[in-house]
Formats: sequence, C-alpha cells, structure tokens
Amino acid sequence: MVDNDSFKDPVGVCSQVEGVRLEREPNPGPDPARNRGALVAKADLLPFVDADCVVQPGWPPSHGQFPPMLI
Repeated sequence: MVDNDSFKDPVGVCSQVEGVRLEREPNPGPDPARNRGALVAKADLLPFVDADCVVQPGWPPSHGQFPPMLI
C-alpha cells in the first residue's frame, strides 16, 4: 500500500492484511503514489485501488482468472 498523506489509517489497514507493507510517498496525488507502488512492487501483476474503491473479498482474482487481454 502506498500512502501519500492519507486521512485514513494506512498503518492499521496494512496490519490487518498479511503480506501487505506500507510505502510512503511524499508527493501528493495518485500518479506519484502509483509510480511509487510500481517501483517497489515484486509481483508480476500490479492491481491499483484508489481510496474511493471498495475491494470485495477474493479480489484480485488469481493470475489465471484474468481475461488474456488484461495480462
């Protein structure tokens, strides 16, 4: 998770999800946050979720469940 001056509790959110670590980005806005996430990511698939999104259980699906055009 990348936090660039969130009003929420990113430390609390990250502590509830196994394998999620928190990165801080001092520059405001979604573009710097996404770029920071892409820079430190170690996975083959990089999903982006903004603060106004609600992530459903089971998301993201496993790599094999994405349509070929999205891989």
